[in-house]
Order: sequence, then C-alpha cells, then structure tokens
Amino acid sequence: MGNRSKRVVKTQTKPFDLDALEKEAKDEGDLKKFKFTLGGRDWALPPFGNLNRKALTDMDPNDPGSMMLMFKKAMSEEDYKEFNELELSIDGLNALEAAWTEHSGISVGE
Repeated sequence: MGNRSKRVVKTQTKPFDLDALEKEAKDEGDLKKFKFTLGGRDWALPPFGNLNRKALTDMDPNDPGSMMLMFKKAMSEEDYKEFNELELSIDGLNALEAAWTEHSGISVGE
C-alpha cells in the first residue's frame, strides 16, 4: 500500500449556502457589469460567471456562433434582437468575447 496520502474530510457544521452566493452575485451584478459601445449605443453584460450554468450547455469555444448564444443568454430578448442586427465582424466578436471574459476574471476556454 506504500505512500498513499491520507485524504482529509472536513466536518461541516452548516451546509454550503449556494442561495446566499447566488443572491450576492445578483445583488452585485449591476455594479460589475461589462460595458461596451456598438452601433452608437451603450450595452452592458453581466460578469460571465453570473450567467446561468445552463448557458454553457450549447457552448463550443471553437465556434463563433456558439459565442452568440452566450450573448443571447446574457441579454434580454429585445436587446439581443437589436444587438444581433448590428454589423460586427468575427474579429470584433472575438475581441468583445476576450474583453468580456477578461473583465469577468476568466480566460477564454475555461
């Protein structure tokens, strides 16, 4: 059996409160939004980590189209419709994604 490291399991006195974590993220979300301008309009996105986990279901980091799904899930239906009608190159989309994820404290592909 040799040099197996012993796993230490902690004792919990209270459950990990995900409800409180989610409430805090929602409450702080407006202060931490990523702001950008496109088509002469100011836009705002929540921090990437504040998106619902279901947003990742159809995400393929190698597909620019799947990044549009992230924007769709991050915006209201009306805002996304307007955003999607604007001219934006793939290079512009990639730059926006990089800036949004950097603002959110994550790197592309995480």
